[in-house]
Amino acid sequence: MPQTHFSVQYQPIELAFASGKDYADPFNDVELDVVFTSAGRTLRVPAYWAGGLEWRVRFSAPEAGEYEYH
Repeated sequence: MPQTHFSVQYQPIELAFASGKDYADPFNDVELDVVFTSAGRTLRVPAYWAGGLEWRVRFSAPEAGEYEYH
């Protein structure tokens, strides 16, 4: 289900996600992208493994506004 975040132009945010599965080799077993959408524009940003079951993504909006992500 998409989530919504209001972003300020060029101000980085970091979002965390919890995996429902533990991977033996997350660097090679998982490819995770977060898709941000605003005003018809779609941006795909790769997430990174932060240890354990946690994944994170850093995003800096090219324009201020409301962004949906999933």
